[in-house]
Amino acid sequence: VHRGDVADAMYFIVMGEVVVDFHPTPRRLVRGDFFGEIALLQNRRRTASVSATTECQLLALDTEAFHDLLDRLPDLKEHFERVAIQRLGEAEQQGDLI
Repeated sequence: VHRGDVADAMYFIVMGEVVVDFHPTPRRLVRGDFFGEIALLQNRRRTASVSATTECQLLALDTEAFHDLLDRLPDLKEHFERVAIQRLGEAEQQGDLI
């Protein structure tokens, strides 16, 4: 996932570790975490680059399936929105938001 790219999916980490390239403090994500939700929720380009630091297995949820799921599960939508707001706030504090 590259900062500035058009988003077509979000990802869930099944195995491994990735790093979200926020400056000056990168964020480490591990099994059970997810990324890519911000671009899908807000219909915007990727806000950060994400790189694997170990061998990973990811599950991808494409844009259409993401929105179908959120339509059926409003509580899940609220959860993703809360996480997105928190992550965007952290990025803005660090001056690392596009």
